[in-house]
Amino acid sequence: MRNQTVSIRMATEKQKEGIRGTVNGALGEIFELLTHADAQAIAGAQGEIVTGVRKVFEPFIRTRATSYWLDVMARFTKEVFGLDCDYSNVRVPVSREGFNWMLVADERVTTEMAAKKCAELLPFWRWTNTSLDEVVTHNDRSEKDGTYAIWLRDTVEADEIHKNKSANDIQAAGIKGVTLREQLLLVLWYHWKFGKFLDIVNITLCTGSRCSGGGVPLCYWRPDAREVGVSWCNPDYRNDNLRCREVVSIQ
Repeated sequence: MRNQTVSIRMATEKQKEGIRGTVNGALGEIFELLTHADAQAIAGAQGEIVTGVRKVFEPFIRTRATSYWLDVMARFTKEVFGLDCDYSNVRVPVSREGFNWMLVADERVTTEMAAKKCAELLPFWRWTNTSLDEVVTHNDRSEKDGTYAIWLRDTVEADEIHKNKSANDIQAAGIKGVTLREQLLLVLWYHWKFGKFLDIVNITLCTGSRCSGGGVPLCYWRPDAREVGVSWCNPDYRNDNLRCREVVSIQ
């Protein structure tokens, strides 16, 4: 497995002390106004307070996370596809809580190219030998949009919250789902990063894509054959182990 250490300059003690002073100053003003009942209520809501404090600081910390991920994805694209990358100007959507993986989809990599790279580097099976660029005729986001970034939940399995929902259900709810190209890139990135595979138990329903006949691409681990598989299902099909992998995107 490759060393994924990224050099990030951490905050100095002087900076931390300054932040503590700002926070303590705000707390001092609040403490002056506390009643006995207020203090009792706060004592019983420690978890909520911690969550609230994290949300206050999250927008500032996100800058570090974005820089980290753009660097990681540039190195991934270079090492796996041999493409020199400068992602410093890529527009990055504002993430949401729980969406901690960033994926950069490079405009130079099509769905078919991603599939061929999977076949080159991983045990891989696909239901068709026809180019996926021809078979998958609709994508909510594609290389035609230029290079872009998305956020996904940092889970091996596709989103449990979306189990037993068909592609039609996901579309009707206005949920943005991963495209087949994005999912294949995620499979490659995860194996590059950890040497492991995604969707060992369940199946990612790539609701951001549609095949020419209206089918929805699927991506999953085939345990019997011990390989990554790509197939499809009808847009109204639903099952407990069939799950959308939701994304946060600008497009």
